[in-house]
Amino acid sequence: CILCEVGRQCPTWGMSKPELCAAGFVCDIEGISTPSNLCPAGYYCEEGTTTTKPYTSIYSPKPCPSGSACPSGTAHNITGSWLPSFEMGRIAPQPCAEGYHCPENSSSIMGGGQCPPGHYCPPQSAVPIKVPPGTYAGEEGGAIAPSLCLPGTFSPQPGSISCAKCPAGYSCLTYGTYIP
Repeated sequence: CILCEVGRQCPTWGMSKPELCAAGFVCDIEGISTPSNLCPAGYYCEEGTTTTKPYTSIYSPKPCPSGSACPSGTAHNITGSWLPSFEMGRIAPQPCAEGYHCPENSSSIMGGGQCPPGHYCPPQSAVPIKVPPGTYAGEEGGAIAPSLCLPGTFSPQPGSISCAKCPAGYSCLTYGTYIP
């Protein structure tokens, strides 16, 4: 008998060939029967992962996809919400929460933080998106969609946090006015 090699697991006695380390785990020492070292947060680990250090080999943890969050133990890169009836969701990257942005390697659904003022973040946003002219996203941040300027107001610039009153001698009759 020989010890099960790094990146492999040997769950039963008398095996003639070791199995690849289970997805979602890291088998970084010899002789593992069942892995217990979870894949690090912010990454996913395919079968056969040999180290907790990302970017060191083809058997390293892979970065969590943008717009998603990978808690520890993530086994693949296909995003899916965790539901009690959907077991695979427990080991899948989770979609970034609405009002937040998740760059690559996020470990929480609130990833890179709340969407800043003047920007909006729909669900699964990798980066904040500037609101277009004629709209705004308030000073409190966390917007999931831009808000239209009301009649009597306008917003000429992208990324506005509020709408200005229509100047004297001009009219701003519709929602979303960007040029009085």
